[in-house]
Amino acid sequence: MTFRLWGVTFVQHLFVESPMTDEAVLDIPKVRSVSYSQYTLWATCPEQWKIRYVDGVKSESGIELVFGTAMHDTIQHWLTLLYGPNPEKAKIFDVKGYLKERLMLHVKKELFLEDRKLTTKEEVAEYYADGCNIIDHVLQHKKDFFPKNYELVGIEVPLELEASPGVRFRGFIDVVLYHKAAKTYYIYDFKTSRYGWFSQKKDHKKLDQLLLYKKYYSEVLGVSPDNINVKFIILKRKVNENSDYAVKHMVGFEPSHGSTSMKRANERFSKFLELFDENGVPKLDTIRPTPSESACKYCIAKNDPKMCAFSFYKSNKKSLV
Repeated sequence: MTFRLWGVTFVQHLFVESPMTDEAVLDIPKVRSVSYSQYTLWATCPEQWKIRYVDGVKSESGIELVFGTAMHDTIQHWLTLLYGPNPEKAKIFDVKGYLKERLMLHVKKELFLEDRKLTTKEEVAEYYADGCNIIDHVLQHKKDFFPKNYELVGIEVPLELEASPGVRFRGFIDVVLYHKAAKTYYIYDFKTSRYGWFSQKKDHKKLDQLLLYKKYYSEVLGVSPDNINVKFIILKRKVNENSDYAVKHMVGFEPSHGSTSMKRANERFSKFLELFDENGVPKLDTIRPTPSESACKYCIAKNDPKMCAFSFYKSNKKSLV
């Protein structure tokens, strides 16, 4: 579905399993395309970025990623009904049934491999039950996050524009809403988590995502960044039922996104862009590994000295089970 907004043409992506793969962007001739996921991996460890995006070594998926994709699919589909021409369809839509369908689709495709299984039926059932709890909370508190007086601009709204000579930034925004009276756009990004965000709220590698989206979306629309608000919506699988606080499977977190925060995020991203020359070719001789327990924890090369001789777990004679 395409739509125009103030003379700009957008493509609205609905229910696609993978609107853009990181592998695909590297095949575009002459112009290098980068994404937020590339930037955050480079910020974690430049050597990991090289292993993934230059050497082409892929990491395996897991139930957490598959569950997150299924939840995105489900809530985004429900939102198109909620803000569609007939909102009553959202009330009768089988949200949990749709979640089950999407979850099983992604599990069979990415985790039930021919030679081995990367999850179990029991684990999938647990994640589905957690997802149903999240959905119950979303439906109960929808007015707090998705007011009726907002308009749905798009789902998986694409961003693509020049970031530096020879390099283009590409990304997809989960949800964009618009408040006509206030002339304000709202960028939402969904994050699934086991218990919620704690240290992540202070991790600029996490927060820079929405700051960069705000920067580039304001440029695409030709509006002031002041007219764009951003928010992470954290979908928690587990909550403390014995807590004195209200049990919440969905919470919003709005990072600081004023001019100072935007400037700092852009400066950090610009450091990543310095990795490429004017033709978009990475300067591999400038790449240095930055091993640490946290940086190496999820690296595919952490226990493979042939792939990376600098792993924290190698030098400390440790290995994750």
